[in-house]
Amino acid sequence: MAGELLVLALACLVVGSYGANENVTVGKRVVKATDVPGKIELYNSNNMTNAVSISFVSVKEIDSNNTEIAAHSVNDFSQIMFTLSAKQDMNYPSPSLPATKFSMSADLVVDAANNLTATLTAEIWVFKTNGTTAQQVDGYDIYAGDVKVNVMVKNWTFCDPASVTCTSGDGQTNLTGQFVDVTIKVKGMKPATLKSGTTMMYTLGGWSSYRASNKVMSDGSATTVNMPTGYPMNTIVSGDDLFTARLPKFSTSATYGNIISLGRFKHFFDSVVIKTLGQSGKTQYYSTDNPDKKVTIEFRDLQEKTADGKKISTPKGHAFNGFASTAFTIEDLGEEKFQSLDVKRTRFHAPLNKADTGDTGATLTVNTYLFMDDGTVTYGNDTYNMRAGTMKFDVQVSGWKFCGRGSTECKQGNDVIVGDSLDFEILIKGSGDKVEKNNTAGSGSKDEYDLGDAKLVLSNFIMVDDVGKTMADGYPKPVQVGSKMVFQFRFPPFDTKVFYDPTVEGLGGEGGSGGNGTGAGSYVTASYAILVIALFFSVNKLWM
Repeated sequence: MAGELLVLALACLVVGSYGANENVTVGKRVVKATDVPGKIELYNSNNMTNAVSISFVSVKEIDSNNTEIAAHSVNDFSQIMFTLSAKQDMNYPSPSLPATKFSMSADLVVDAANNLTATLTAEIWVFKTNGTTAQQVDGYDIYAGDVKVNVMVKNWTFCDPASVTCTSGDGQTNLTGQFVDVTIKVKGMKPATLKSGTTMMYTLGGWSSYRASNKVMSDGSATTVNMPTGYPMNTIVSGDDLFTARLPKFSTSATYGNIISLGRFKHFFDSVVIKTLGQSGKTQYYSTDNPDKKVTIEFRDLQEKTADGKKISTPKGHAFNGFASTAFTIEDLGEEKFQSLDVKRTRFHAPLNKADTGDTGATLTVNTYLFMDDGTVTYGNDTYNMRAGTMKFDVQVSGWKFCGRGSTECKQGNDVIVGDSLDFEILIKGSGDKVEKNNTAGSGSKDEYDLGDAKLVLSNFIMVDDVGKTMADGYPKPVQVGSKMVFQFRFPPFDTKVFYDPTVEGLGGEGGSGGNGTGAGSYVTASYAILVIALFFSVNKLWM
C-alpha cells in the first residue's frame, strides 16, 4: 500500500535468515534482513563505513494516561522469528514505478493469558528506476535502488473494560488502550543528529540520514492522520538511538513509515575516488569499479605578461612555474550547502613562492565539491542543472600584485613594466587516448573537447568589471602534449574583477546520456587579485 514509508537508499538487496533468502540486485548497496531478531542492515558491498542498521525494539499498548499497559506489550524481539515472503516484480501503485516487492512479518503474542495475538509486517519495495519530479513517493525523490518499507500492525486487540480485561501491576482492571507505540533502533556511523532547519530529518554520519514521519494510515483508509504531538519521538537509551511511532487506536490495522538513506545520490557514486596529492595538488576522479576511466587535473604555470606577450621574469614574484614540488595543506570541511544544494567540500591550498621565481605574495586555493542533490545552481543570468554525483572544483589565486597597478612598480633597467595579462595553464586528461576537439559542437564562442568520458566546453566570453567581453584572439588556447591537453587562459587588464565560465559536461547519466548542464565561474578582484576558475565534472558515466 502507498502509505508513509521507510526508504533505504541501496543498490543490492540480500535477505538472509534461517533458510530464507531473497536477493534483489540494483547495484552495489546491500540490505540484509534477518528473520531473528528482525533486523535490517544496510551497507555498501565495497564499503562498510557508513552502514546503517534497523531493528525492532518493542511494541507497547498505551492508555489514555500515557502509561504502558504491560499486559499488552512486547518488549523482547530477540527470539521472535519473522517470515520472509517470496519477491515479486511489479509496479509501485502510485506513482507507477518498476519495483521488486517482498515482506517480512511476525506473529506477536500480545496477551498470553487471553490468547491474543497480532501481526507486525514490514512491506518492502525496491525501486528499479529513477522517479521524476512528478513521481515523488510521499513527497520524496526516488532513485534506482531506493527501498520503501511500510510498517504495519494488524489485528491488535485493545484493552477495554467492556470486552477485554487487562490488569495493571497495581491491580487495576479498568484499563483502556488508546495507542500502540512501535519502537525501532536506528544505528549509523554516528549518533542521529537533527538536521538544521528540519523537524524530522536526522543525519547518521557520512551521507546517511533518517527521516521520520508523523503520518498514520488506519484500517485500510487512504486518508492519513497525524500522530500525537512529539511523535515520532527520538530517545537515547544506553547509547542507542530509539525512534518511537505512536499509532492512534484502530480497528484492524495501522501503518506508518520512515525514510532511511545511505545517500541521496546515484548508487554508482558509492565507489567514487577523489584523490588529491598533498605534494603537487594533482587531482584524479575515478571509480574503483573502473579505475581506468578517470579525469586527471594538473596545474602547471601562472605567468604575468606584458602587452606584447612577454613574460615578466624580473623582478621576481610575477610568475610561478610548476607545482610538482609544491606542498599543499588538505582540509576536509564536511557537508555544507552550495547555494541550495547539499555538498561535501574539501579544500587544499599552498603559498605561491619558489626560489627560482620568487614570492608572488599569492596563495592557490582549490575547493572541491561533491553534489549530493539533484538541482540547479546559478551564475549571473545562467542556471545549470546539477545531478547528485556531480563534481565541481574551483581554483583560486589570491593576493597577486600586478606590475604597474596600485602601489606595485616593476622595472627592467630604466623601463617601467606593466602587467597586461595573467596567463594560467591547466592540464586536463580524460580516459581517451587524446583530448579531441569536437568540430560539430555548439556554435558561437564555445569550443567542445572530448575527454573520453567527459566533455570540456570552453568559451572565450568573459565578464570584465561586469561588462561582457571576449578573450584575446586564440584564447582559450589548447596545446596537445602527448595524450594530455594543456589549456591556456588569458585574462585582460581589469580594475575590479573578471568572470570566466568554462564547462565540463557528460561522463553520462542514465543510459549514457551526457550534457547534464555543468558550469563554472571565475572572478578577479582589484590589485590584490582573486582568480577563480570553476570546473564542474558530472561523474555519472564513470560508474555505469
